[in-house]
Amino acid sequence: MRCSLHNKEEVAMKVLRRSKGNPIDEANNEASIMKDLKHQNIIKCYDAFVNRDGEAVIVMERGERPLLAYLRERYVREGR
Repeated sequence: MRCSLHNKEEVAMKVLRRSKGNPIDEANNEASIMKDLKHQNIIKCYDAFVNRDGEAVIVMERGERPLLAYLRERYVREGR
């Protein structure tokens, strides 16, 4: 899922489907780990919340290209 912030920057939104755990704890845990990681190759985390359906949502920087396309290209290039 993706959307735009008020500054028109596109972001990615990761929805953590309901699990046995607490969705708020899950979102906060993943978001806090992401916020602590600072590296040019790591996606930035902007926010986390629980939606009306009780699913945890993490709002993060949108990557330059889809991960699946990158992985396919890499596997073809490496002959896997």
